[in-house]
Amino acid sequence: MAPKMEYVRLGNSGLKVSKIILGCMSYGSPEWQEWVLGEEEAIKHIKYAYEQGIQTFDTANMYSNGLSEVILGKAIKQLNLPREELVIMTKVFFPIGKNPGDKPMAPGKTPLDFGIINQKGLNRKHIFDSVKASLQRLQLDYIDLLQCHRFDYETPIEETMQALHDVVKAGYVRYIGMSSCYAYQFYQMQQYAIANNLTPFISMQNHYSLIYREEEREMFPTLKHFGVGSIPWSPLARGLLAHPLKTETVRSKTDAYLQIYNIPAIPAIVGRVEELSKKKGVSMAQIATAWVLSKPGVTAPIIGTTSLKNLEDILGFTVYNHALANQVASIPPPPKHTFHWPPSYNMPGKKMEYVRLGNSGLKVSRVILGCMSYGTPDWQGWVLPEEEAIKHIKFAYDHGIQTFDTADVYSNGLSEVILGKAIKQLDLPREELVIMTKLFSPVVKDHSVSSLAPGFNPVDHGIINQKGLSRKHIFDSVKASLERLQLDYIDLFQCHRFDYETPIEETMQALHDVVKAGYVRYIGMSSCYAYQFHQMQNYAITHNLTPFVSMQNHYSLIYREEEREMFPTLKLFGVGSIPWSPLGRGLLTRPLGEETVRRKTDAFLMSFNMPSLSAVVGRVEELSKKKGVSMAQISTAWVLSKPGVTAPIIGTTSLKNLEDILGALDVKLTEEEIKYLEEPYQPASIIGHY
Repeated sequence: MAPKMEYVRLGNSGLKVSKIILGCMSYGSPEWQEWVLGEEEAIKHIKYAYEQGIQTFDTANMYSNGLSEVILGKAIKQLNLPREELVIMTKVFFPIGKNPGDKPMAPGKTPLDFGIINQKGLNRKHIFDSVKASLQRLQLDYIDLLQCHRFDYETPIEETMQALHDVVKAGYVRYIGMSSCYAYQFYQMQQYAIANNLTPFISMQNHYSLIYREEEREMFPTLKHFGVGSIPWSPLARGLLAHPLKTETVRSKTDAYLQIYNIPAIPAIVGRVEELSKKKGVSMAQIATAWVLSKPGVTAPIIGTTSLKNLEDILGFTVYNHALANQVASIPPPPKHTFHWPPSYNMPGKKMEYVRLGNSGLKVSRVILGCMSYGTPDWQGWVLPEEEAIKHIKFAYDHGIQTFDTADVYSNGLSEVILGKAIKQLDLPREELVIMTKLFSPVVKDHSVSSLAPGFNPVDHGIINQKGLSRKHIFDSVKASLERLQLDYIDLFQCHRFDYETPIEETMQALHDVVKAGYVRYIGMSSCYAYQFHQMQNYAITHNLTPFVSMQNHYSLIYREEEREMFPTLKLFGVGSIPWSPLGRGLLTRPLGEETVRRKTDAFLMSFNMPSLSAVVGRVEELSKKKGVSMAQISTAWVLSKPGVTAPIIGTTSLKNLEDILGALDVKLTEEEIKYLEEPYQPASIIGHY
């Protein structure tokens, strides 16, 4: 490498970076931004930079929708650059389009227009998915520095910092950093990591230049306090500091972002840079770069160019001079836009809504498709086989449902197999889906035998440890589910029931460990008593283990026992409720006298002998006629109206019924109508757990 280049520690870490970092936002496809260079020219830049001593390269997953990472990875391979010598930095936060020219963040567009729900932000799912996708594009087995591109207002700091820690521990990433946020946000994230013995940030990629110095107020003192290095982006202010103001370039004519630079002091500052460059006989870019390098809070600026000539010019930073800081304008007034991600950011809704699962950063569709109905009729007479099931899954996805719930026990694993096949056959994007499954009950080799049936004896089928929530069964079950689903991770892994034979300590540690092993992203609980949930969740929190983000409980107009204890408990912990059987096994979808295959073959329906069943169903029927909608829509709309419910899990045995139920999203019930539906309810015996 060229001896001219300096190498400096990144903050207090042991990692050294080149004093100039090559920014790769300029490399990708002009379809994304007109000023972006194509692959051939980009690789020339990377080669030149490396030959001049630059060994640190910064990119992001969003640049040209991943193509920047692809080009950097190709350059490393083609130029045979030694991996151990390089410092490769990338970022996660923004949504990525599938094509180079896609612009999910463009004015007039929303992420939803591109099928983006969880594929953005700093939730656990997106961090893991993004890291793996970046590694694939870069053709690398680890990233040196993974940076959060912006602060995420929709994901708890705890979830973000734990996920970042886990990708480091998994070996995908060596260090983590943050980019453009407020100082108080950085402080909160860093302090949480330190207090909880998690991986802390070693860098801040902040916006800083002669014409944007707001970071001097709060951010630089905060970074100094934590010993974190600053690697500023846009130190030449998108080229404004590289030439006189009236100079036209491709970027000045096509970069919409430049419109934000409406800082009053710009003419005066650019004028002084121009004046000093003439006085010293060097370029304006060298003056502006030298000023940034003179600032004690700066480790290394990130420089991106669209011509080799400009890159060569900038590297002539031998004019580095501490006195320059005294020769420029004073701090300009704050601009109207501070280049942080505003808390108002959210996806405008379409017909299908997407909501956070409790306080977690994971978003689920407002209606979740339950897959208990898919498998084999040998297991339950009302279950649909593979061909029909895949039609349902396709219809659901086409109508905005991206969250699918199954369990290992459904048709003894066949439900998971079918869901996995559907994902493959329909080519559904994995990063878009939220796949939920459960464990607890025994899975029998014979698909026609139901371990849920009365009188079932596990020992008769060779089942000893293959049930419950023991550590052995949790690990075995996760691996078996992944194999059946043909996936490498499960988004939400739920305990189907409470295990009276396994200590809570063993269960919660094992669940934590399958998360840490990368098999699972989040964990949840299903039907149990509130005191049991409280004990499990409190143990996890007290011992810094992975807590539950969801409760799949039994809840409908004809079974409201959860309102007494469970819903207040979930509210206390910030846990989302995703109720099963919100239509009362179909009882709330038609008059009581009507016969169906399920009513004749579902043994579980025998337990639905609630005292108020007839009266409640009668009122649903009456209101459906009054409003001109189906009984299923009324019942679903009621569940959706309850503040404790995140999203109900709906399972059907006909496409017609599924289409009908989705219409409930447009049905709004008045307070009087809700009260009228609820009025006949009488307390019932526990149904669904013991």
